Amino acid sequence: KRINEKTGLPKDVALRLPKEFHEAGVPSIELTGGGEPLVYPYIVEFLDELGNYPIELSIVTQGASMSEKIQERIKNLKWIRFSVDAMTPETHSKVHRVPSSVFNVVIRNIKALVNRQIKDCKIGISMVVTKNNYMEMEKAAPFFMDMGVDNIRYTFVYDPQGDGAMSPDQ
Repeated sequence: KRINEKTGLPKDVALRLPKEFHEAGVPSIELTGGGEPLVYPYIVEFLDELGNYPIELSIVTQGASMSEKIQERIKNLKWIRFSVDAMTPETHSKVHRVPSSVFNVVIRNIKALVNRQIKDCKIGISMVVTKNNYMEMEKAAPFFMDMGVDNIRYTFVYDPQGDGAMSPDQ
């Protein structure tokens, strides 16, 4: 779902940032946030403008919005991490609160990016281990490594009790 510009960075500001970053000597940027950076309504225009400068790019994404249109525009991509957190459509739906069909879109987009073989770009997977997905974690590394990703990161969900909201058996 695309966000309304009123809740995000105005287009004119976003499109002048790459030049300002370059002029300030900023060597790299990371697109991430408290949500999905690729649903920003002007992401295509921003990536086009960023591609005019030798600024290294990193992205953290849930992967569903990593369309071919976006993939074609990412220049100087050094690393990308897909927050997948599941190995089945059902679990992905539960963890990300999206329709189960989104899981296959994410997997397709990861495969497409791997197949692009972007020079010097590391493709990673993030798996936040929770009580809803811990039973799928063992399958993740071989699945994604066979796909051609470079790394996988496992982390536990934070909770005030310090147990990852999981039982000792989990």
